Amino acid sequence: MAVSNVAVFPQQLLSGAALTTGANATIAGAPDNTVALFTAPADGAEINSVTVLPLATCSATVAYLYASTDGGTTKRLLNAKLIVADTVSTTDEPKLIDFGYSDGNLLLAGNERLYVGTSVALANGFSWRCQGRGYTGA
Repeated sequence: MAVSNVAVFPQQLLSGAALTTGANATIAGAPDNTVALFTAPADGAEINSVTVLPLATCSATVAYLYASTDGGTTKRLLNAKLIVADTVSTTDEPKLIDFGYSDGNLLLAGNERLYVGTSVALANGFSWRCQGRGYTGA
């Protein structure tokens, strides 16, 4: 983002979605089996929701949220949430896991990327969603 004395405000509604199926076993530096969820616009973004939902019966697992400022070469762990074991059926909905950014937004620098993964593989996968607002300078 270029240096300027013009105010930058969140103006554009943004969202991202991803599906993870592989097990993310390495969580430091260059984690394996991660999927891109969101790329912030050039002026940055504020994320107010990140959620994950298992799409089939799953054992207990951990959902990981990573950020990268170098196009995904290096990813740093930002947050992790437990996904409890669940038997998904026509009479039991999967449990939605919320990473909790509705009260305190996750701020992203220009072109910063979010990546996601889970510690257990699931053939049907885990459905991820994020939403927020992009900053736009005049």
